[in-house]
Parts: sequence; structure tokens; C-alpha cells
Amino acid sequence: MSAKIWSFSAVGRDRPGIVAAISKLLFEHDCNLSDSSMTILAGQFAVVQILELGQKTDTEKLAAAIESLGEEWHLQVKAGPVEEDSEDFQHSGASLLVSVYGSDQAGITWKVADCLAKNGYNVTDLSTKKIEGSTPVYILLLEVEATPDSAPESDLSQSLQKLGKELGCSVTLKPVESSEL
Repeated sequence: MSAKIWSFSAVGRDRPGIVAAISKLLFEHDCNLSDSSMTILAGQFAVVQILELGQKTDTEKLAAAIESLGEEWHLQVKAGPVEEDSEDFQHSGASLLVSVYGSDQAGITWKVADCLAKNGYNVTDLSTKKIEGSTPVYILLLEVEATPDSAPESDLSQSLQKLGKELGCSVTLKPVESSEL
């Protein structure tokens, strides 16, 4: 029997103790933190987690505790079951890093993500940052991986270079050096 899988997300004003409070709640409800991302976005703490519920987990009590945590810490929270991993999509493990730097303008993220999708690449991580100044600079970093239907890496590189010229942005593509945790 496979474990029950839940997602948990929260957003709210950053302050010390949020991670400890979330971690304690998960421990107390027999949840294993399978995968997570936590960051500060414009002064807001943001977290997305995938949880494996243990045999002792009472889902009603877990849901109530998460709701209470949201109220106590003034967080917008959402949690609940998710579909188990599908075997339809096999991750290749080979990752590429796409870096985009240029003047801030509407549509950069969409146009780059669309180019990647049209070339058959899956986005596995994405982060953006706007640096204010006389001319605001937009930075977009994406980690992507090939799918069985992906175009060759050289074709992707050509597509991204063409898009970079259209956007007036610097676009680079390079392999991600893997590191084990």
C-alpha cells in the first residue's frame, strides 16, 4: 500500500518561527516532508510542500491543525490530497539551466516557457527577480529537463537565442551540475 500524499502551501508576512511552527505541526501529525520549497517573495514567506501521511495521521485533525496554524500565523494556507505520481512521465534526470537577463517587460516568462514547451522541455524549477533602477532589469532562471519527445538541445538553444534577440535579452543555456544532498 502506498502512502497518502498531500500538498501544503502557505503565504504570509515573513517573520521568525514560521518554519518551526510548520515543521512541528507536520511532526505531530505523523507527516513526512517529501519535497518542499520555501522562500521569501517581496517580504512574504511562501512555502509549497509535498507530504507523505503516516499510518497514524488523522486527516481531519491534520486539516484542522493546518487551518489553525494559518489563523495563528496570519497565513493563507491550503492543504489536501494530491494524485499519486503517474508513470506516464519519466524524469530524465538530465537538467539544463536557462538564464534570461534583460530590461523588464511584459511577457518574458510566458514567451520563454512557451518556447521550452514547444521544444518538449519540462520546467522543473523557476525563479524570477526584478531589480529596480533607472532601467529595471528582469532576471529569469529556469531549470528544465528533456522529455522523450524533446527536440535536441542544439535546437532548443537556437530557439532560445532567437527569442532572446526578439526580447532584447541575454539568454544562456547550460547543463546543471548535479550535486547530491
